[in-house]
Amino acid sequence: MSDKVENRVTTKSKFAASKIKAIAEQSWWRKTSKRQLAGEHNLTEAQIDEFRATPKYQKAVESLILGQRSPQGFENWVKKYKNMPRNFGNRMGLDPGIVRGMIERVRQAHSDIAAGKAKLPRVVVDPSLKMGDVKIEMKLRFCESEIDYWANRYTGFQGAYYREREKRIIGLRDDIRRQGYLTTDDLHRVASWKSQRRAALTLENSNNFIKEITTQAFTSTDDWEKLISLTRLGGIREPTASAILHLCDKGQYPILDIHALWSVGLAWERRTSYPFWPDYVDFCQDLANRNNVCMRHLDRALWRFSFDHRNQESAC
Repeated sequence: MSDKVENRVTTKSKFAASKIKAIAEQSWWRKTSKRQLAGEHNLTEAQIDEFRATPKYQKAVESLILGQRSPQGFENWVKKYKNMPRNFGNRMGLDPGIVRGMIERVRQAHSDIAAGKAKLPRVVVDPSLKMGDVKIEMKLRFCESEIDYWANRYTGFQGAYYREREKRIIGLRDDIRRQGYLTTDDLHRVASWKSQRRAALTLENSNNFIKEITTQAFTSTDDWEKLISLTRLGGIREPTASAILHLCDKGQYPILDIHALWSVGLAWERRTSYPFWPDYVDFCQDLANRNNVCMRHLDRALWRFSFDHRNQESAC
């Protein structure tokens, strides 16, 4: 085969692989119809069917399932998804028999990961979480010169028990950063510090699963990937994931907490999604750097000011 022909084949292969990945992700996140997919990718509906019939497409879908859900989350998903092989197959353009095979292979992959025999795929962030050009304005509700005052007020009212508990958690930081991942005990301690209500669920994760996910989170350079990858762990949602990054990651990350968010100008409300996460990270990092304080010190100030003032107007 000539170099020219070989290069053309390689280019075509790469092009097909990128199309297959894009089609799989769009079908997964957006439940996009075949007609829409054909229009967006400048293909015919018959070509979409051809792509979906390839082993590469089936592998891409399998990787998405494996990469997005914990073993517990996967089993719950299969149980709750009514007539899963048929309905999920229709959504993804797959035969129910193929979907049944995928379910068993994902189960086996989870077992292999738990046994340390396989690696976990990196998480793919849901595009709908990203806000694009839409921005939420953030503004500190108190004067920056008062950060020390509110942080010290936090520790002053903390109480000996909670102060010592926080000190022990922070004391784990150097060892965790040095090893580059969390152990089961580390994860349970950090989760308990943030939310005792769900912390017991973290004990259902295998040691290797925790190591795989926390290693990926701590080595990623993408703020979204860091946060969302941690939510694959059983018992971990975005607020606790942010607390893990806050306490253990080498970067400076704020905590997604209703008190802290109110102190930077966001409404007082319970949330199930946090599309402003990257903006919140940037805002808090700039604020901490500008005032030469660490993120833990700033978080204490944000929390305490809200606790004392959330029913009042801004103080500055």
